[in-house]
Amino acid sequence: MGKKRNSKTRQGLCGVTLAQGLRLDRAPAREYVNVQESVAKYRTDDGTVEMPLNRGMRRYAKHIGIHIKEVK
Repeated sequence: MGKKRNSKTRQGLCGVTLAQGLRLDRAPAREYVNVQESVAKYRTDDGTVEMPLNRGMRRYAKHIGIHIKEVK
């Protein structure tokens, strides 16, 4: 028989009890100073970030359902 595969979410939550799962929150991820500095040159006037993605990131975005359009 084949090996049972787990999704990335399931792998991340492996070993979490129900009580621990209920304590999880959906707080937005903090942006750190070094990330702010590296993204600064791709930031537009309105604050959005237009950064080029490599092929792997484009494929992953498509896989998780993010639609990316090319900027001209």
